[in-house]
Amino acid sequence: MHLLPETKGQSHHISVQMYSLESHCLDCDFVYYGQTDRALATRVKEHGRAVGVCYSNSKIAQHANQFGHSMDFDRTTIVDKARDYHRRLFLEAWHSQRDQNSRNEHIEIPDIYKSLA
Repeated sequence: MHLLPETKGQSHHISVQMYSLESHCLDCDFVYYGQTDRALATRVKEHGRAVGVCYSNSKIAQHANQFGHSMDFDRTTIVDKARDYHRRLFLEAWHSQRDQNSRNEHIEIPDIYKSLA
């Protein structure tokens, strides 16, 4: 489902992606949503390295290292796509607020959008 429509006249080629680490952690229901303008495989590798070096600015690394859990990076899925940075931030927040197992930080969105399914 694409929550925000594409602007008329824009190319249909979408090179930036909203990504979701819906691996739910191998040990619990933890879910992380994020956004990137890089290739999904690149971002997944970055998250894996962050876990390996206990990078304190990474919510995924914090979770994995604090609880001794493992993330299932092989099952990472794309949940939405958008070219524009602000749309990606909105989508990240929207997906994060819809999922009670999401623990990542995100921008605040107006209440009216929180009820959209």
